[in-house]
Amino acid sequence: MTLGAKGNFTYWRIDPVTGDLQFSEVDLPMQLQGCEFVSACFTPHLPLPIDKYLLVLGTKDGAIVLYDPSGFDFYDGGQKHFVTDNQIGSIEVKNGYVALACSNGKMIRYKITAECGLLPPKDKS
Repeated sequence: MTLGAKGNFTYWRIDPVTGDLQFSEVDLPMQLQGCEFVSACFTPHLPLPIDKYLLVLGTKDGAIVLYDPSGFDFYDGGQKHFVTDNQIGSIEVKNGYVALACSNGKMIRYKITAECGLLPPKDKS
């Protein structure tokens, strides 16, 4: 994938039959046009209720956005889910947790749950 400012998001893949490199500019929903994507992470296969692989995108303004590469669409309509007030510079999804490195030097880590999926819990206690 290629990410960048002003809503630049290009998804690349290798065709499993021909071996050709293919790419497509991702159509962004209105609320993501102009969004500055700065980081991304492919997830492992996620359990129910998601039951697929996703791409987690981090934004300059501290949100994560979920993209479904198998359906070439945003997982939840392209909603921005704000996690911090700082840029999300790095994302890791492993061993049932999401870890985010922020531009203020802090790390945010939370467990993937059936209720929230890849999103942070609403109650941060």
